[in-house]
Amino acid sequence: MPYQCKTQEQVEAVQAILKVVYGHRKRPLVITADRGRGKSSSLAIACAQLLLQPSDNPINIIITSSHSSALSVFFNQLKHSVGGGKLNGHHFSYLKASVEFKPVDELISSDQTKINAGLVIVDEAAAIPVYLLKQLLQHNHRMVFSSTVHGYEGAGRGFAIKFREILDEVCPKWQAFQINEPIRWRQHDPLEQLVFDSCLLNAQLPVLTFKSDEQPFFRILSSSELAIDEPLLCEVYAILVTAHYQTKPNDIKMLLDSEQLECFCMFSSNDPQADVLGVALVMKEGAGQGAQSTEQSEDINVQQVKDSKRRLKSHFIPQSLLVHSGVNEAFDYSYYRIMRIAIHPQVQSKGVGSDLITKITMHATDKNIDFIGSSFAANANLLSFWLKNNFKITRIGFKRDQSSGEHSALVLQALNQKSQPLLLQCHHQFYQQFEYLLVDEYKHLKVDLITLVLASFPKTCTSLITSQVLNDVNDFSNGKRQFSPCVFSLHLWLKSQLVNYGLAQGSSQYSTHALMMLTAKVDLLVSRVMQKHSVADLCHQHNLTGKKAFEEALKKQVTALLEV
Repeated sequence: MPYQCKTQEQVEAVQAILKVVYGHRKRPLVITADRGRGKSSSLAIACAQLLLQPSDNPINIIITSSHSSALSVFFNQLKHSVGGGKLNGHHFSYLKASVEFKPVDELISSDQTKINAGLVIVDEAAAIPVYLLKQLLQHNHRMVFSSTVHGYEGAGRGFAIKFREILDEVCPKWQAFQINEPIRWRQHDPLEQLVFDSCLLNAQLPVLTFKSDEQPFFRILSSSELAIDEPLLCEVYAILVTAHYQTKPNDIKMLLDSEQLECFCMFSSNDPQADVLGVALVMKEGAGQGAQSTEQSEDINVQQVKDSKRRLKSHFIPQSLLVHSGVNEAFDYSYYRIMRIAIHPQVQSKGVGSDLITKITMHATDKNIDFIGSSFAANANLLSFWLKNNFKITRIGFKRDQSSGEHSALVLQALNQKSQPLLLQCHHQFYQQFEYLLVDEYKHLKVDLITLVLASFPKTCTSLITSQVLNDVNDFSNGKRQFSPCVFSLHLWLKSQLVNYGLAQGSSQYSTHALMMLTAKVDLLVSRVMQKHSVADLCHQHNLTGKKAFEEALKKQVTALLEV
């Protein structure tokens, strides 16, 4: 076989990858296959051919994935196919050409003019949020996306549905190639079929007949009910794997075995054969859920958690409040943590998700649970959904997650008078630190996310805007005074403007359109005044010719806000 490939389909996959480099720009390739078809090896063999090609301009290739550990097969095959070169960690070089791993968050945040890549490869693309794949697609002209079709590494079908829509919009001449012939297995191997059946990798998403004027029906599904009703289990899992990129077959085990997990569903009706519209997996945490604050607890020694000697997977919220927010009594409270919430694509953005959260909240209140909360990758669209449903921000993580490229957010809602003071304490503590951290750990948060957070600022955390502050802002806007003498007043005034906007707009501020409109009005102000980004960096980012043009643009944003 050419290129030392194992099958003819693998040969064709390699040729398709080479065509991305040598053919027309903006024609990305999407390679899909079930596990064991030689997909990662095909990527490596193609990269080897590009490295070995004599050229006055040696190629530099970037490969990314949700985790670098997922690329061991790729780099081993690359080293074997080149027959030379040097592998140093996740950087392979041959003469002056190279293949290098970069995390998704680094690729997204990097200055695109500094990324010198003849090809960008995204391996196991289904394990990366689709909106990040779109950003990669917009910044790179020669790309290959590779993904497992079924859910070993992530939501293969969610990737197939959502990302193909984006490809049609951004790069309508994109190419697809599917590898079907197995290498690791025999054709129609019964063991492979057993794995597919056992892990529900063939779970099919049903086509709904549900009408928007019909009333959804809420049910809590027990593990025993799911265990004996395989079609229902398949339908629940199909929605999870389609809607959420982190869903994995291990979630099936958790669904059926975990005593701390509950499965909440919205159905199209109360008929036994009704379709599933939405699914939420909720973990019971904290007091009464296998956690005690006393050192005598047989289940959890909280002092060990506080001393960073132990980490708990099943008590995420109280552990986070204890370790990150300094809430010593965190394990004295009980929590419902919404681990996953997934809505059928046909009824997304129609209120089903909000209705499901309302039902879960009512159930938690009846069970005397103190808090309901969630943790997720903090982008503006997701955070706005939770804020719209009356949750409050208590934390945004300091580091970006490699797979999502985002900082994580923790949101909570208090369900009784006992928990309300603690929520306000954590909420206010977060906002008191937020402004300071904008010039440090949060310096690279996206402006739309910062704008949303500031627009949700508690009124009690804001400073009084004096006449002197307003005079400074007006003097800068009118060109009477320079930026630096007015910057502190601009800081106080901008925060006040955003808080007042949030109070005036109410829940409507959380719409995508409203947030985009507000961000466009304040993006330069937030980046310069709040985050202290340099004028040079912002001129480059916003295509401004220099300091004078930048200050004029800044004055325009101040003037526009003053006129509102």
